[in-house]
Amino acid sequence: GEVYFDKKNSMLYIYPVEGDPKSSEFLNNDVQFSLLSGDMFSLAGTQNVIFKGITFENSLGLAMKISDTCKNIQIRGCTFRNIKNAIEMEGFKHLVSGCDFYNITGRVLWTNCGDRYTLTPSETVITNNRFWNFNTVSRTNSSALHINGVAHTVSHNEIVGGPHIALNLNGNDNIIEYNEFYDNLQDHAADAGPVYNGRNASVLGNIIRNNYFHDIPASMGVIYLDDGESDHTIEGNVFENTGKIAFIHGGVANKVIDNLSINDSTTGIGFSAIEGSRWDYSKATSVSNNTFLWNLTPFNWQKAPWTKYNHVFQYINQTDKASMYDTVIKGNTFVNIGGEILAISDN
Repeated sequence: GEVYFDKKNSMLYIYPVEGDPKSSEFLNNDVQFSLLSGDMFSLAGTQNVIFKGITFENSLGLAMKISDTCKNIQIRGCTFRNIKNAIEMEGFKHLVSGCDFYNITGRVLWTNCGDRYTLTPSETVITNNRFWNFNTVSRTNSSALHINGVAHTVSHNEIVGGPHIALNLNGNDNIIEYNEFYDNLQDHAADAGPVYNGRNASVLGNIIRNNYFHDIPASMGVIYLDDGESDHTIEGNVFENTGKIAFIHGGVANKVIDNLSINDSTTGIGFSAIEGSRWDYSKATSVSNNTFLWNLTPFNWQKAPWTKYNHVFQYINQTDKASMYDTVIKGNTFVNIGGEILAISDN
């Protein structure tokens, strides 16, 4: 039942307990122990390289770090397992395809590709990968996928399990489509969702469409747009044996269109206002309660190309009842719902 590592002599001691399933697992399998805490691969100024069929395993650090000076790095058919974090990726035109990610103690795949200052698309594609048994030590906010940057396409992936958030969706104009999510949120966190973002007025234009969410415990919402998140489209998804399909907490110009929900155990779609002061730009600070607008300050959001989001920015400083303007709910179907279809509060 006890484990001790003697650093001086590089010796691992395992003291098993008879009848303990975990002790039996140690005794009946090879024990692998890593001393590597640095990056396995670190790429800078690198272009047009393919990593194919490689297994990355047994590391206390990061398997692969791809810097913003890189372009067209392809990771095909690789396996990432028994590590702390798998990939951190910046730059343009990358591909992660056909890979398996499992037994990851922390964050799996973090991306910040493209250029958010100029809204230049990343043209990065993450497709046909499988993620399971991730975030085993960190437990919260270390998702399988953390998408930042501009115009990623995340498609045809399978995201299984995880104690908390499965996809943390940030950045701009990203497309999340044709993925399968199930058995997520295993620690039953109430104020969370398998797909989540929150408190960031610069996160705009993301599309979540044609995904299959199923067998997920009730939470704040399967897709949770928290603390003012705006200009998101949730369209054509299928939800089966879940809680409420979406919760929108005070954002504007969000669309929930043509989704199908089967055996929703709670409310179908939830909406709630936030404090009007969140939209008061004069109070945008890095502290207190207005990090929502503070996150706009690094960007020249009052000039092109950011002016394409003026349908959202027009509500900045309209602090009376800015939340939930221009929301569209249309064409959704609910079969065997446990509560009301819509729950709207404080507005």
